[in-house]
Amino acid sequence: MQKQTKLLNLIGTGLNSEIAEKAILKDYTLSKLKASSQKELKRDFEPSEISNILLIVKRKPISIDTTRRLTKESDWKCCICWDINKEQPIIIHHIYKHSETKNDTYDNLVLLCLIHHSLAHSKWEISRHPLPPEFIHQRKKEWIKAVREFKKGIRSAPSKDIKLDSSSQSDKETLEYFRSFFDRPALHQPFKIEGNMSDFLVAITDIIRALNTGILKTREGDLIKKIKPRNMFSNPNWRQRLEIITSRFEELRTRLEIAVRDNEITINSNGFYYFHNQKLPFEIDAIREALILLLNELLQEAQLEPIRSRSSMRFMHRG
Repeated sequence: MQKQTKLLNLIGTGLNSEIAEKAILKDYTLSKLKASSQKELKRDFEPSEISNILLIVKRKPISIDTTRRLTKESDWKCCICWDINKEQPIIIHHIYKHSETKNDTYDNLVLLCLIHHSLAHSKWEISRHPLPPEFIHQRKKEWIKAVREFKKGIRSAPSKDIKLDSSSQSDKETLEYFRSFFDRPALHQPFKIEGNMSDFLVAITDIIRALNTGILKTREGDLIKKIKPRNMFSNPNWRQRLEIITSRFEELRTRLEIAVRDNEITINSNGFYYFHNQKLPFEIDAIREALILLLNELLQEAQLEPIRSRSSMRFMHRG
């Protein structure tokens, strides 16, 4: 049985994730925990953990499909803490008392940290309860929506700690910075009439650096802005496509380096050049056109303006 499935089975009984992780580390399954005596458990667990285990494992486990959906949609985080970067033990909490409702459905379950779980179960006889069921239920809906939008890349990381650095940017905001930085002559000007080949190579290197590190610099080397690099994207599909785009830019740079080495093109110290292989400009243009197509497909999905291409510029010129 995979570790993830074991973990879901254990927290589905009501164990918090910290005790569940420890049980898995000690090679316990749910059935082994149920079959173990208190004396046997003392060899591997603290007294407080044993009390929790003996109480919890008697319960009927929550459906593993329900537990999997809840942990995935909540990103294994407490919806009250509201911080997707905060790693801490969590526990499944019944929003409306299980002893009264016997309701183990998804709508009645939420992930809470241990502090907020204790607070949710505390009794407030005089003052207003800080975590009433209605509030937790609404907070769960809002948290899951925020996590979903973050993983799509259309919002920043949900967190109470407001940051002003690049990590606070949404994927979409970062793509907008990439789009502006990439929309330059090095991508859409015909290669045969490139003004300065040294500047062209610097521009391609700048783009590769921007994708890998998030550092945007001018041609002179001055910092423009620090943004989120591609490996920090929360949308896995966009992250993978940016990885492919980066590889294609690296291939473009390598192709030019090979052309210089094999004397297909001569580049003087002042950046001016001469083609010995007259097919090279068309090859480079085709590589760039394919690159722009990949970029624009991603930008279109993010509902951003596309980057100009040679084909679109020719169309506009004819019009």
